[in-house]
Amino acid sequence: MNVTLSEFEYMKEGIVTDIISFLMNENNLSLHNAMNCVYDSNTFSLLANPETALFIQSSRYVYNELLRELKLTKPSKNSPN
Repeated sequence: MNVTLSEFEYMKEGIVTDIISFLMNENNLSLHNAMNCVYDSNTFSLLANPETALFIQSSRYVYNELLRELKLTKPSKNSPN
């Protein structure tokens, strides 16, 4: 899929916004903790790389990938239960 850098950034940020909202609403995280969960994750690193094409997936798909990652890593104060 050929997209411009600005289109990629727009799509990526839309997904990130959705995921932060999901974490806050479904896991009762504060905005700060939800943002830390997302931006400190390997999932975000993959999403931020246009070559992975993760940005063309739905927000819910990427969110589920993040939840899978968080369950595999050591629990922290920022991780959802």
